[in-house]
Amino acid sequence: MAGKTENIVFNYTMGAEKSLSLTYMQGILPYLTLGGSLGYSLDKKLVQTSYAGIFDDGENIVSALWDTKVISISIFYLDFHAYGISLLY
Repeated sequence: MAGKTENIVFNYTMGAEKSLSLTYMQGILPYLTLGGSLGYSLDKKLVQTSYAGIFDDGENIVSALWDTKVISISIFYLDFHAYGISLLY
């Protein structure tokens, strides 16, 4: 990633379950992106939040995700070896 960028996405889904979601990601530094998501189920009246971060120095990539059900960390090296861990609680 070069420089600071931002991305905002609003989504409405009407399928088996109606839901709204808002996602925001921002490039904090040229190699660090942080953001989060807020979701709301119209049928279940349930709110869900999640947070994510990506570190990419051009040689290695580390990504992390935390939401109400899982913590996930993935590490990617330039030679495309991938390592990951997920913790469910």
